[in-house]
Amino acid sequence: MAYRDRIPASSGASLTNPSNARNELFGTRSGNAPDRRALAEHTEHMMESENDRIVGQLSQKIQLLKSLTISIGDEARADNAMLDDMHGDFSSTSNLLGNTMKRLKGITNSGNGRLMCYLVAFVVFVFLVIYWLIR
Repeated sequence: MAYRDRIPASSGASLTNPSNARNELFGTRSGNAPDRRALAEHTEHMMESENDRIVGQLSQKIQLLKSLTISIGDEARADNAMLDDMHGDFSSTSNLLGNTMKRLKGITNSGNGRLMCYLVAFVVFVFLVIYWLIR
């Protein structure tokens, strides 16, 4: 059975004129202007809808990043204030320790051995008490 015999006559496909078969499958070269315009408008509408959805998602992500950035900035300012306070505390502690070291040097240079023994005994006692409390 030949290929021509398999095509029904009612299909409208003509084997002698291949452009008719093409036109039936794909439309004419000029096409139906209203149909193409409607298809183009529908495609444009679909793309606009998709773009609007994506813009909405981006807007939400930007708002999240903005709030996160503001939180990080607030935390950094709070940490800087705390560091400034700690700097002042360490400076005063450093001065206090410096004065204490000067006094200890004065005691050791005075030659009073009994006072030095009391000082060493006191320090050992304090360390033992701390050790006992930690245990």
